[in-house]
Amino acid sequence: MSHQSKSQTFREEGNKLYRTTQIDGLPPVILRGRLEKTMICYRHALDWSVNSMEKSSSLKNIALTSIKLFKVLLNMGERKSTTEYYLNDGIQSFDLALDHGLSGGQEQQWSNDVCERYMESIDSLFHHLVTKNTKDQIQMLEEIASKLKNEQAKSRILRETARISSGLPLEPQVDTGPSLSPGEASPIYKEPQLKEV
Repeated sequence: MSHQSKSQTFREEGNKLYRTTQIDGLPPVILRGRLEKTMICYRHALDWSVNSMEKSSSLKNIALTSIKLFKVLLNMGERKSTTEYYLNDGIQSFDLALDHGLSGGQEQQWSNDVCERYMESIDSLFHHLVTKNTKDQIQMLEEIASKLKNEQAKSRILRETARISSGLPLEPQVDTGPSLSPGEASPIYKEPQLKEV
């Protein structure tokens, strides 16, 4: 079995598990367990990736699962350090997925979808930080921004950091969307649709 097919096998196994998390009315503990098992599959897929296309697909799946885990754990009242780990992981994984997708030749629609979900994860970060004190808000935003490659995502976070530092309250907002990288055209946004991860 080749490395490529091994990565694909793990992604497909993760996709099957992820679909089981979309059943309405699942108890949060069951949902958490399924998402954690899904995450293991996607991390194995990333480990076995041999090119940027495989890495970008695995990282997108990790990001989607991390953000869903963040929301589930937040609703369960899990410790902030655990919930924030998954929020950070989701944002950073979207950033890396987009970077690998662009260098690996992912299609424009794939990039559009990742960009849209990436910005949604940053919105989740802003909404989550409203409950924190100013010092903690600034620290978390600066830490996340320092790890990002996408310039628009980084500048969006740093703009909010500057607002907070100047004494203005954190103000979650919806952004119009990122540019793929400096000098490249912005993606075209379409209505979100249910997509297989």
